[in-house]
Amino acid sequence: MPVERVDQPACLGRRACVVAGLAPLVTGPLTGCLASIVRPGPDFADVIRRVSPSVLGIADDRGVFGSGFRIGGSRFAVTAAHVVLSLRGSPTAAWDGRRWPVRLLGTDVKNDLAVLELPADAPMPDLVLVSVAPAVGEWLVVLGRPFGTTTVATVGVVSALPGAISATPELLTRMQINAAVNPGNSGGPVVNLAGEVIGMASSLLPAGQGIAFAIPAAAIAELLAASAR
Repeated sequence: MPVERVDQPACLGRRACVVAGLAPLVTGPLTGCLASIVRPGPDFADVIRRVSPSVLGIADDRGVFGSGFRIGGSRFAVTAAHVVLSLRGSPTAAWDGRRWPVRLLGTDVKNDLAVLELPADAPMPDLVLVSVAPAVGEWLVVLGRPFGTTTVATVGVVSALPGAISATPELLTRMQINAAVNPGNSGGPVVNLAGEVIGMASSLLPAGQGIAFAIPAAAIAELLAASAR
């Protein structure tokens, strides 16, 4: 006589694709067969909520021209070198409706990095750099202040590690991502789902589709170490 398999839900046959297709229409808790098929996606809302307060607007008296963030356990903040070089006069950090004076400690034009020193009483939260490079396909969130807005987020994955694109010598050292990056995002943190910084938004290819680049966390750590000496 026929023997029924009991090591998988009965619905995982021809009906599986139909049930999975209905999953986006379900607003309540998933139970039974549907719960066994549909897996929850990444919780972007949580990481965006936690990291957004750490994002700085890098500005001069004309407004915000880029983004930045504070490094964990220090008075250092980082941004893109091209953002600092575009400013007139002394840079400031826009945060929580205020402008904080900052001191430029150093720049690395080749790697498009700049290190700023925040005032001793600056209260903005900080972010931690990862110690291990991310994997291709890893989820990420880019946060910044494009076009001088308040902090906004875009999401994507690590498309390629440094060395994949050689359109310019600089891009050889950059990590490729497919999250949207716009003017003003430069210098903003690129974080994993744990809220750790895997890179800094830096540039894009105008002729490309969904091709943007981030400076790896390791390069940020090297410049910070040199600035602290």
